[in-house]
Amino acid sequence: MTQTAIKRQAAGNIQPHHSTLAIASDPGKALQLAENFQPDIDTLVSESLIAFGVKGSGKSNLVARTAEQIGRYFLPQLILDTEREYQSLINLLPHGIIATANRCPSGYDILHRGLQVVLDLRSWETDEAAALAIVQLVNELFTVAMAQAPQDRVPCVISLDEAGYWLPQESVPYLSKNTRQALADVFHRLASRGRKLGLTPFLYTQSVSEVVKSSIRQAGVKVLMRQTLDIDLSRYAEYIHNCTPARRRAIQAFPQGKAIVILPDGSQQVVQFYPRQSTHTSHTPRTQAALAKFATMSLDLNALPLRDMTEASVPQQRRRGHKASELKEPSQVQAGKPKHAPLIRERIFTLLQLNPEYTSRQLAALVGCPQNTAQIARHELCDTRDQGSRHERPGLSEQC
Repeated sequence: MTQTAIKRQAAGNIQPHHSTLAIASDPGKALQLAENFQPDIDTLVSESLIAFGVKGSGKSNLVARTAEQIGRYFLPQLILDTEREYQSLINLLPHGIIATANRCPSGYDILHRGLQVVLDLRSWETDEAAALAIVQLVNELFTVAMAQAPQDRVPCVISLDEAGYWLPQESVPYLSKNTRQALADVFHRLASRGRKLGLTPFLYTQSVSEVVKSSIRQAGVKVLMRQTLDIDLSRYAEYIHNCTPARRRAIQAFPQGKAIVILPDGSQQVVQFYPRQSTHTSHTPRTQAALAKFATMSLDLNALPLRDMTEASVPQQRRRGHKASELKEPSQVQAGKPKHAPLIRERIFTLLQLNPEYTSRQLAALVGCPQNTAQIARHELCDTRDQGSRHERPGLSEQC
């Protein structure tokens, strides 16, 4: 056996399949993604893409690198940023803009002005609010694209990182049933009907097993990065040519940025993606941060205030960096109030309706507001209830 053959066997015998789709025939339209993966931009934005890989496999780098390369052609983009990892992209994107809850462009401006929008999903108070904003923006893109004459339409890529988080198959505590369904419907619409309008979803997620097979089949380009669980490797085997046990072990050992790319014609390439050009600010806590923060701190443990937790209530699950709030179905939202931005007072009212025993201190901790604010809102609710309401909720009247 030759030395080359031994190396191939050690790597799981994964050999790239040469494909005309992997390298653009016109260098002027090639996306510089990897040495052996430089597809024609029109091929990629018309076929859509889905990428899988565990944390640290290089998905975030791929999101940014792809957005940077597409940006060279001034195409509109909507980059849904869950962890504020892509804000530095606006330094490279020609029409790049960071959008927030209170500063967000319309779908009309995205398509008619060629905007590359990094949507900061953490700027909304809750996942429910952010999800409703996503649904609204994507629906606006559909409305605008359908109103355009076919010859006036331009491609627009919608990139969703953490797709497994935003498009879960099962119910989750951070999204109401109606909102979860609305998200699933709008991305299904993108995958099935968006292509004819120039609207193309690029989805990135950790686990292939958490995504329905129909969604994977609709993506023309599949990127399979490192996986470690047998269930995900088994799903990979459904798409990889001759996925032997040696190949599965090779995938488990993939370094950051290495992947198998499966193209629309069924061919596959083993690629090492180029690094992004924009700055990647890591949000993963490091040991050095603890040393810098606590090593020189003077602390009197005997003076530390300690709480009685014998009767602690169970708070609403929080999402990363977001305040907890009780979720209501859209039909239950008070008329005339924004569904996506509940006021602190309204959230306190909702909590008290669910549990009249909450104290002002507990309410302040759950909502993330000063205790006196919670106390005022609590008394205001009691004052505005008529006698009949008090009879219906005796616990609330007694506590007030």
